[in-house]
Amino acid sequence: METNFGELLTELARGKKDKLEVMPDNFMQFQKALMNSQYRKKIIGEAKHKGVIIYHYEK
Repeated sequence: METNFGELLTELARGKKDKLEVMPDNFMQFQKALMNSQYRKKIIGEAKHKGVIIYHYEK
């Protein structure tokens, strides 16, 4: 099953989620959704160990 990153990004921006963890094998799918998101300029990622990225919404 494919993850709906567009929906998850909207939840992140609206405060329903505090953070979104993206694994390296899902990054390209996530990146496409992020670039199409109206919230992309406020969603900030922080690189973690082994390619995991934690995103949060900057208010």
